[in-house]
Amino acid sequence: DDHGVCVDLFYGTDGTGSSRREPDVLFRNRGDGTFVDATEAAGLGHLGKSHGVTFADYDRDGDLDLYAPVGGAQPGDQWPNAFYRSEGFGNHYLVLELEGVESNRDGIGAKVWVHSGDLVQFAEVASGYSFGNSNSLELEFGLGQRVRADRIKVAWPSGQVDEYRDVEADQHLLLREGKTR
Repeated sequence: DDHGVCVDLFYGTDGTGSSRREPDVLFRNRGDGTFVDATEAAGLGHLGKSHGVTFADYDRDGDLDLYAPVGGAQPGDQWPNAFYRSEGFGNHYLVLELEGVESNRDGIGAKVWVHSGDLVQFAEVASGYSFGNSNSLELEFGLGQRVRADRIKVAWPSGQVDEYRDVEADQHLLLREGKTR
């Protein structure tokens, strides 16, 4: 995890009716439109049947950690669940929690853009991405070596648009709908 500057792909290998154990796979985004298999380097080649994988910043250090339930529906599908704590790369980040006022309280459906120098990132608050659980509703934005976001724009489901300027990196922020600074 490079704090989300380039979004990586994690593939949990469970499928309904599958009777095989397969290792999960992590593809690291090279930032040029290609990916490289980084499973072994990241220590994620856990055999099992991962399903309901969850990404969240469990230890609140600004990088995403991974929890993978690895049991299955077949007889004998009893493997221990896996938790992978990301050690990060020392890059800067922002973690944003949205709170709706006119929109729904969790901000689901809100669209967020973070601008930092030449870097522009987009994320949407969403729920229901996984089987039996969901990713964190907080949005993590990796800034690499950049120490601040020049601008954060939030487009709420209600139609309200909020903007924040000159936001220092390496913090968790609660952004309330209609409360720009």
